[in-house]
Amino acid sequence: MSMSQLEAALNEWTCLLGKENVFCDSELIKKYARTTLACEISSLAILSPKSLSEVQEIVIIASRHKIPLYPISLGKNWGYGDKAPVSSGQVILDLSQLNKIHKVDKELAYAVVEPGVSQMQLYQYLLNNKIPLWMDVSGAGPDTSILGNVMERGFGHTPYGDHFLYSCGYEVVLADGSILKTGFGHYPSSKVSEVFKSAIGPSLDGLFTQSNFGIVTKIVVWLFPKPDYFKCFAIQIEDENKLLQVIDEMRQLRLNNVVQSHVHFGNDLRLLSSRMTFPYHLMANGNCLPNDLRLKLRNENGLSAWNAIGALYGNKAAVNANCKEVIRRISKFAKVRVFDDKRVALLNKLISIFDKTSFLSAYRAKLASLNIAYGLLQGIPLHQSLTGSLWQTKHQVNHNKSIDPLDYQAGFMWISPIIPMTSEHVNNALNIIQSIFQECGFDPFITMTSVTPRALCAVCTIYFDKANESESRRASDCYDKLFAAVMNEGYIPYRVGIQSMKKLKNDSPSSLTYWDTVHKLKEAIDPFGIISPQRYDPTTGD
Repeated sequence: MSMSQLEAALNEWTCLLGKENVFCDSELIKKYARTTLACEISSLAILSPKSLSEVQEIVIIASRHKIPLYPISLGKNWGYGDKAPVSSGQVILDLSQLNKIHKVDKELAYAVVEPGVSQMQLYQYLLNNKIPLWMDVSGAGPDTSILGNVMERGFGHTPYGDHFLYSCGYEVVLADGSILKTGFGHYPSSKVSEVFKSAIGPSLDGLFTQSNFGIVTKIVVWLFPKPDYFKCFAIQIEDENKLLQVIDEMRQLRLNNVVQSHVHFGNDLRLLSSRMTFPYHLMANGNCLPNDLRLKLRNENGLSAWNAIGALYGNKAAVNANCKEVIRRISKFAKVRVFDDKRVALLNKLISIFDKTSFLSAYRAKLASLNIAYGLLQGIPLHQSLTGSLWQTKHQVNHNKSIDPLDYQAGFMWISPIIPMTSEHVNNALNIIQSIFQECGFDPFITMTSVTPRALCAVCTIYFDKANESESRRASDCYDKLFAAVMNEGYIPYRVGIQSMKKLKNDSPSSLTYWDTVHKLKEAIDPFGIISPQRYDPTTGD
């Protein structure tokens, strides 16, 4: 691609979109390059279409001039790359103006949304229209894209927590500008495109998640009918040995459908990060809390070494019966508390009455965390759920505003290996993960989520001070060591950041065959490599 090709394409895009939707301003490009990672990657320009037809024309122009595009939804891919492309030399296609909720079907419980529809936008739509359906939300905050999370195969909290599984009917713009509709959507007379996932013939939905095969401009997301009754349970686990026993019990509860929600297990550090930032007033610098300070903060916040939360849904009799089974099996190893709407309302009222009573500070902190989890388990997106991303910031946090980690220059990277849900595998994986954190001089922030009844996703966070170059390098080295270790041990991450695409391929024949096949599909669908070069395609550039 030459500068003359770029200039010609920019002129055509400006005629198509208007100059108010084509951005070459260096300050804005710099803003889009920001990440929570140790790197920042600049783009050539930013395009902001408002319709499907404009997306088609943008792609046709890009193909004609051989200009690579990097589509984003709302650009809040925290910890994995944010708005930034995998490599420089790409034009960002910002789809945030495609923000229409096309339809919500009350009877069949689904919504049809575009890339710019946020979690809060759909939640408010359901609330304002008194629709008795819940959406499943991730913990990434209310301003994040529903479609974008599906494209990364993200997860949430309710029984519909597998966001890819509970989606279908994708509308995709291919690299030649043509529109592909997955599932039954390509049949004009279809009345079942929104209610059946696999359709007829090869199932293509998965090809467009975690890939660079096309630009998804519309999807169907299935919604969860509001249950007659709801309870959540909180588990406090004293140490790692007890954690392993609880893991085995919870696996059985999930396999037998006693517990329908995803269950989140967070260590004390992970929950501390949701309540406070790094205590620089107690420590001049550093990434690790001394053991005595960590224990002190844990006790002050009413935490245990590990803390878990999940939920039960259904009619009152079924929920109460399942609740008794959870208590029976888990209370042998850990403390279990159960909450419903009445109890949560009562606790909030009592705390408000005794608001200035200092001896209740630990209870107040616990209740704040409970309120966040209780909301997420009911599909309520909350700003507070993103607070943990600000652990290492040195800026004053304003909780009354939307919390964007980039505005606070927050530094963190997520690595998310999948672990079989057995005590043996969890013990092995935690030993590996925690030893590398210790070796590299970082505290291990870990959440493990039962994304299926058989598997946990361990989201491990490396926090660092982005303003400190040597610390940023150490964080990157820690990430590389951790990535290599979990890959070698067979605990493969379920998604990766922009800095990790080349690490996905190894020299085994099966891996080479897999990624070579992915690359051949890419070349067949997008022969000029127009859409997101190198994204989930580690053979590009070999």
